Order: sequence, then C-alpha cells, then structure tokens
Amino acid sequence: MSKVEKILFSLLSLVLVLGTVWVLQGWQNWGNLNTLGTLGGQPLNYTQAKQAEDPSNPCATPAGYTDEEWREHMSHHPDQYQQCLGS
Repeated sequence: MSKVEKILFSLLSLVLVLGTVWVLQGWQNWGNLNTLGTLGGQPLNYTQAKQAEDPSNPCATPAGYTDEEWREHMSHHPDQYQQCLGS
C-alpha cells in the first residue's frame, strides 16, 4: 500500500467512525422527540400532559402550568381545545 493509499484509508476510517458516532447520538436523541416540553423542568410526554388536564374542564390551567403556558399549549392543538380558544 502506498503512502497516499494509507492516508486515504485512514481518512475514510475516521469519517466512518465519526459518522457512526454522529448517527448513534442522533438515534439517542430520537427518543426525546415524543416530549411536549417541560413541566417543572422535567420532560413532559403526552400521557403526563393528559393526566395534568382537568377532565371536567380542559380549558382550566392545570397545576404546574402558568395561564400563558397552558394557553400556548392549547394553541398547538386547536382541534382538541376549540371551545377554549374561542375559534
């Protein structure tokens, strides 16, 4: 193997290793995509958000949210909170 081939082989190997690390890091972060934001600094998923909601009055701000945060949350789901948003 010539010197140029060794250098190219080394660069290709480095690119493959770094690419693998990058893909694995992205895969690890993929699991965090199901979060809806945070509640008290902790990730909030769909189940937690639904449990925080008052079933008798979904427009009421649940514990752990400010009125502004809850209104913003509802604005992301106009089909579910149509009666709350006045649309």
